[in-house]
Amino acid sequence: MSSRFPLADLIEDASLGLTVIVPGRPDVGLRSAHASDLEYPGDHAEQGSALLTYGAPFLGREGDSRYANALLDDLERARVEAVFLGLGPHHTSVPRALESVARHRNLPLLTVPPTVPFYRLENVINEARLSADSYPLKRSLRITNQLLDSMSGEHPLKSLIATLGWSCRGSAALYDESGTLLESTGEGPTRLIFTEIMARARGGATGAGPRLRIGRWEVMSRSVVVRGQACTLAVASRNETILDDIGDMLLDTAQRLLAAMTGLNQAALVQQQHESNQLLTALQDGILPAREQRYWERLKAFRFEPYRPLRAVWASPLEAGRAGGGAGGAAPGGVLGTTAPVASSGTAGPDDAGAARATLGAVVDPVTELRTRARYSGLGMLLIEEVAADSTPRVLVLASDTALLRDWLAAAVATHVVGVSEPLHSLVDVPRAFHEAQTAWGIARQRLRTRRAAGFALPGDQAVWLDEVDLSTWLLARADPHGLSQRAARQLAELDQHEYLRETLTAYFALDLEVAACAAHLFVHPNTVRYRLKRCEEVLGGSLHEPVLVSNVYLALYDDIAEVVARLGRPGPSL
Repeated sequence: MSSRFPLADLIEDASLGLTVIVPGRPDVGLRSAHASDLEYPGDHAEQGSALLTYGAPFLGREGDSRYANALLDDLERARVEAVFLGLGPHHTSVPRALESVARHRNLPLLTVPPTVPFYRLENVINEARLSADSYPLKRSLRITNQLLDSMSGEHPLKSLIATLGWSCRGSAALYDESGTLLESTGEGPTRLIFTEIMARARGGATGAGPRLRIGRWEVMSRSVVVRGQACTLAVASRNETILDDIGDMLLDTAQRLLAAMTGLNQAALVQQQHESNQLLTALQDGILPAREQRYWERLKAFRFEPYRPLRAVWASPLEAGRAGGGAGGAAPGGVLGTTAPVASSGTAGPDDAGAARATLGAVVDPVTELRTRARYSGLGMLLIEEVAADSTPRVLVLASDTALLRDWLAAAVATHVVGVSEPLHSLVDVPRAFHEAQTAWGIARQRLRTRRAAGFALPGDQAVWLDEVDLSTWLLARADPHGLSQRAARQLAELDQHEYLRETLTAYFALDLEVAACAAHLFVHPNTVRYRLKRCEEVLGGSLHEPVLVSNVYLALYDDIAEVVARLGRPGPSL
């Protein structure tokens, strides 16, 4: 270790209460300290020492620049590195001449409060010099404690980076793999720092590697992991001596703290997922109105605002939808059935919104990505991943009805078939809301099948919100599959004996009852369409101008009509 005691470390000691009037050079080190109120104390000062004075010679000549210049000439000849002025006995503030000349010469000038005797400063400096082995240990322990304290705040990542920047008297920055700045402090050239670090990495350097010099900044960096994401941590200072002394220690300690934080966060998430799973299961089973307030209090831990509107969400992976299996499968005639849930695991819970960024795309586990997206967006959410009786996976969600939910659903439809309930305002209604969400999911799944049957390889790009569904779709989705299928078959029994009549009637409904459009679609003359419609009326035993008959036939042909609409790319059922 150097035999000089860093002035910066003396300033850091809060128990001394020092106030910096003139910072001077950032790399000043002190060999010793001595107190003197002589007019010219240079002959009695050790080279590299600090002068402790109460400023008696300035009494009556606080503005005397001539004396102030003479005094500092004397101190420069003696190689005095800093001046400490004790407040109280003679001065309540720094004589203006002394401050002006010290600032002009860039000589460190500090004040000592009346409650701190000079011998305490002398002891700190002299003991550090004599204890060359113990001082680095004490300094390391002090900085480590400061970094640990920063992790106990409300935003630990932000506080940690701020403490790193303060400790190295410069700047600190945390970047993700793409170079996005997650957190930073200080005035360092953060963009240029990352560019240079990446350039060095492309040149083959790994690990901590050599230091970088960027203009007046000395830079050290380290690879770290934050919440499972590979990141780069960098510290920069204009004082290379500070990085010589504590740069590696700062980065090593921060690296260990971030690793510990990641492990603790993971353990906390597992516990939160378990608690959330139990809470959502209880709400699905139904609660008594008298217990609602208690459950709202429990939901606060998961970022819900009490008595604000909620939505239930029912989703299944797209692959399951394509396969045609799973709960709520569609039967002929547009009928959607249900299956009761059987098992559950995991859920999304709250977490610090530090600064990792989750993005959907080609991922191994889409549900994990959806949980992560909800946590970092601040969306109030409970999430359960289940497996139905036929081994089809699905996701059940209770979430705050906010703009954040719409953003989350926009990402969810990339990997899942999604149905959303109508808004609910009471937790007592959660079971009903999940039944609604399942109904909406069945409609979304049927729309996916219709699009695929019409030759579209890609699914729809929107979740189905039950309160936005038309009445006929809603009725078909809630009807008993077997009963509705039989009724539809009876309604169309006569028509099914004439395939061309069913095809014509389907196109007629799909094209808004327009004869000309129907004829163009079927490549026949409009009179042919009119003749066939007459034949349909004879077979059905009524007029196609009768609302009851039109309603019955429309519902019975619902799936066929939806497929034609899908092929034509027109707005209509199941789109």
